[in-house]
Amino acid sequence: MKSRKFVLWTAPIATAIALAPAGALGGGNTPITAGTTIVMRAVNFDPNGLPPPSPAKRIGDGNNPKVDPSEDVDNLSVNCSDDKTVTESVLRSSLPAGTHIYSGTLETLRNSRKGVTLVRDPVPGNDYHCLLSNVTPKQFISGTSWKQ
Repeated sequence: MKSRKFVLWTAPIATAIALAPAGALGGGNTPITAGTTIVMRAVNFDPNGLPPPSPAKRIGDGNNPKVDPSEDVDNLSVNCSDDKTVTESVLRSSLPAGTHIYSGTLETLRNSRKGVTLVRDPVPGNDYHCLLSNVTPKQFISGTSWKQ
C-alpha cells in the first residue's frame, strides 16, 4: 500500500497571522504624512534630572538593534498624532512618569532628512505608539525640542 502525503495549507496562514506585528491586521501600521503631526520620544535622564551627555547616543543605545548617533534608525519607538485635538500632555500620558521628552513635528524632522517615515503602530495601552524610520538619532535630536 502506497502512503499519500497531504498538505495542509491553512497551517502557514495561521502561523503568519499569529506572527504578525500588533496592528498589522487592521487599523495599525498606517503611514502618517501630515507635517503638523507631533512626534515625541521619552529619554531617561540621570537621577538628578540632568540631561545625558549625548541624548542622541541614549536614543541609539535604546534602539534594537543599537545604532551610533549618526547611523540610520529603523522603527524607532515614538508617540505621535496627526489629530490636532490631541495635546502633548495626552501623548505623554502613556510614557513613564518623570521621563523627559524630545518633541517636534514630522515637518521639522523632514527638514533634517527628506526620507523620514512615520507609521502608526498602536500597542496595548498606547494607541499613539508609532514607528519612525530613515532618521539618525542626531537628526531626531536636532529636529525636536527637549522638554522636562
